[in-house]
Amino acid sequence: MTERQEILNRIKEEVTICIPTYKREKQITYESLCDELKEITYLVVSSEDKLKIEKRYPKAKFLLSYSQEQGLGLGKTREWIMDTVDSKYIIMFDDNMMFYKRVSDNDWHLKYADNLDIFDGNQTLQMVDYMVQLAKKENYFGIGLSSRQGNNNVTGDYTENSRMFASFLLNREIFMKESIKFGDIKIMEDFGAFLKLLTRGYKNAVVYKYCFGKPSASMPGGCSAYRNFDTQKEACYILKDLFPEFVSIVKKKTKNWGDELNFRYDVRISWKKAYDSHFLPKRRNLF
Repeated sequence: MTERQEILNRIKEEVTICIPTYKREKQITYESLCDELKEITYLVVSSEDKLKIEKRYPKAKFLLSYSQEQGLGLGKTREWIMDTVDSKYIIMFDDNMMFYKRVSDNDWHLKYADNLDIFDGNQTLQMVDYMVQLAKKENYFGIGLSSRQGNNNVTGDYTENSRMFASFLLNREIFMKESIKFGDIKIMEDFGAFLKLLTRGYKNAVVYKYCFGKPSASMPGGCSAYRNFDTQKEACYILKDLFPEFVSIVKKKTKNWGDELNFRYDVRISWKKAYDSHFLPKRRNLF
């Protein structure tokens, strides 16, 4: 048995990879995964998108979601995945990502970790295995991947109680136990769910040994089908109302949203403070 098969056998019984995708035929993330990981990977789609995508990727596996059929947004789709997929660990990747790995423990430069040989040909498989083993180490509720931008700001392999988005492993047992839902907010739904768990004393970790990157240009489809200036602003204020101690609203310049104002509302979140708040004396848990 090869090393690759040993790793796959170790994780396939308790891990499912889900890639929600909406009105996009080209699947960058799916293409970036090694063949072994594609065995446990599902594209979560509408029936219309499935017909288009499977022509391009005939070996791909699919899950048909009512939320994708009705265009209800990523939050409802994430919620459907958590309710439907019966695996201990569910990995959710955005559909437009490429993966990278640090050259070595002492060299933080990044190398492209695609389906081609860059070291020994199984870097994305090792990446997922690393996420799973780390999740077991401290019973984290989630393991995120660092984004490529700013990856060298952290020298260690990972950090705790930090921002994770777009690419993360979730411990489904914890989410079910705590009745955590993603559909409460249409945009930045993941931030709301993760803040609930942090304020209840659960930890997460963000991996810097590996990271993800996205194309610089915005792509049609996905969240862009419903995210705009107003929906983004509304989501920011909902998060602020839910977690006033940890969420600040900021304005950021933007060039690719098509807004005449050239800025968008966004949030700045004190993730570590949210986790620490659970252990403060006489704190009443409002969430």
